[in-house]
Amino acid sequence: MKLYLLSLCLFCLAFNTDLKAQDYSFKSQGFQDKKIELTAEEKALDELVIFQHRKIEVAVDGNDVKQFFLLHQQVLVNSDRAIENNNKIYISFSRNSEIVKNINRVILPSGKSIELKDKDIHEEVDPESGSKYQYYAVRGLEKGAIIEKLYILEQAPDLKGGTYNFQQSRQVKESLFQVVTPKHLILKHKSYNGLPEATLIEDRLDDRNVLEVIAKDVMPLNSDEKLSNLAAERMKFRYKLFENTLSNKKNFYNYNDFAKDFYSNYEEELSKKEKSALIKFFKPVLISADEKKNILSIENHIKKSITYNAQFGDNQSLSDIFKNRQGRLFDLITIYRYAFQYFGIKSEFVLTSNRFDSPFDKDFETTNNLQDVLIYLPNSDQYLDAKNQNYRSPLITFGLGNTHGIKIKEVAFGGSTMATSEPTYIKLPNPKITTDTMSIVVDFTKDIENPYVESQIIFGGYSGASFQGIKDYVPANRYEEILDDISKNYAADVEIESIKPKHDGLDFMGKRNFELNIKLYSEDLIQNAGGKYLYEVGRLIGKQGQLYQEKKRTMPIEMRYAHYYERKIVLKLPEGYKIANPEVFNFDFSLESEGEKSALFTSKYEINGNEITVTNNEYYAKVNFSLSEFEDFREVYNAAADFNKLTVIIEKK
Repeated sequence: MKLYLLSLCLFCLAFNTDLKAQDYSFKSQGFQDKKIELTAEEKALDELVIFQHRKIEVAVDGNDVKQFFLLHQQVLVNSDRAIENNNKIYISFSRNSEIVKNINRVILPSGKSIELKDKDIHEEVDPESGSKYQYYAVRGLEKGAIIEKLYILEQAPDLKGGTYNFQQSRQVKESLFQVVTPKHLILKHKSYNGLPEATLIEDRLDDRNVLEVIAKDVMPLNSDEKLSNLAAERMKFRYKLFENTLSNKKNFYNYNDFAKDFYSNYEEELSKKEKSALIKFFKPVLISADEKKNILSIENHIKKSITYNAQFGDNQSLSDIFKNRQGRLFDLITIYRYAFQYFGIKSEFVLTSNRFDSPFDKDFETTNNLQDVLIYLPNSDQYLDAKNQNYRSPLITFGLGNTHGIKIKEVAFGGSTMATSEPTYIKLPNPKITTDTMSIVVDFTKDIENPYVESQIIFGGYSGASFQGIKDYVPANRYEEILDDISKNYAADVEIESIKPKHDGLDFMGKRNFELNIKLYSEDLIQNAGGKYLYEVGRLIGKQGQLYQEKKRTMPIEMRYAHYYERKIVLKLPEGYKIANPEVFNFDFSLESEGEKSALFTSKYEINGNEITVTNNEYYAKVNFSLSEFEDFREVYNAAADFNKLTVIIEKK
């Protein structure tokens, strides 16, 4: 694949093969003998990373270039839970790595040291994936013990860089990261979220530079803070090769070079055989004058016919993909590229990374930012996600939206066509696409002590996409079980009389919203209290999330996507009865951002004879809310949970 050739060429340019043989600096590093003093507060923690040292070194030996990685860590375990979490040390290295050194030991509070041996290595199988894992069974752990591990790997050289996290789920007393390179290689680097800047040390090692960053007393991020993006907020460090002073080459791993090479995969014309296979494959697709409908038809046909399989590498041509009916991401975007060319639909590739895994930094140019591919359709101003089988354009994996990326643009130059990169912001679909509509009728007229409920829920956008395709992927009996599980959330955990889905299955994806119609008797929600009836009406809107926390919020809000809710509840009462406390239905909470309401929860009621109608609206019109907006946001968000707890009093007039 041509993309690999670019990376290889850039890498080779980085080195001068006439350099003298060089060993790596931490080859003889062993266990930490110096005892690090801990404070009383640190000694009292359930778990503490005393130190974590990570080092990467690029070493040149004649024409041979090697890279070595060191991890050296000590962890204090001081509770039963910490002991349980650390009683296995997993041996997990990539295929491109070779273990040079791997030593582990336990230091007991008494000072006794227990070194783990090969006989302590065991194997287990992941029951879901079937993958096998090797691990050290840590013997002799007790409260106050220290687990020390050190391993060195020989890896394939890689100077396109990487991202290294400094914040964990546990406190770290000292964290050190080093990159050691020959002096003619200049690295570009960046620290995030309060991490100290790296220091370049030029005189520590002969003929080598050491780029070093040290962080002390790194507090853990609070993973209990809901609706936050830990990947965006944690302390981290990024680096990449920028310059080779010997070859006078600069700006390695830049977006324009990547874009040119990426585009070169598609600049060749299809062979007659491949074009014939393309025409045959798309023959069932009906084309109209509406481009958006055509995009959906093409996408539906591809996703119903060809399965994404990241491990499948047997496709050598477009014809192979159609024949094998499965392929990797590169295979899928190849189909879309040529399909849109064939049907006359303009399309462009957009590359980015998932904001919840590795947030894209538009100000730090590295190909590590380019982990995922979307297809942009400029005439309809929407994106298509080739890999995600459950979504149809304009829906995309939500982590790939509300972030930045690069767009690969075609440009005419000297009578030929080439590609360049253009920074772009990837917006999520119109927020109102994801609107859930709920209509509930509660009839007390036939039996006040066992009211009959009919609930219709229409799931829009992202809500419906997670349900709609299930029918075609599982056996019928399993589908019934899944529908029952979904319905229980919206049926107050009471016995359901019937569940009827509508517009379910792949044929409706992108065309009609998924709908669920539920009927039930709700005697479990009503109590007779001396002639008055207490009815838990709020439970009928389904379980709601809530933000109740004792500690002060530290991270801003980042939702997966914007979301709207429209609910209508009608209560039909018997003659001679009324609701004594209808005012409980009145809610009015909102948050204003930049002069517009960005989050809202309102509810009001109307009485017409023996019927009371409750209209309820809730929405979150944007994804990001600042830390200063948190308290107002929480009031809106918790209002739904408070409504869920509502009980009305029904009594005689």
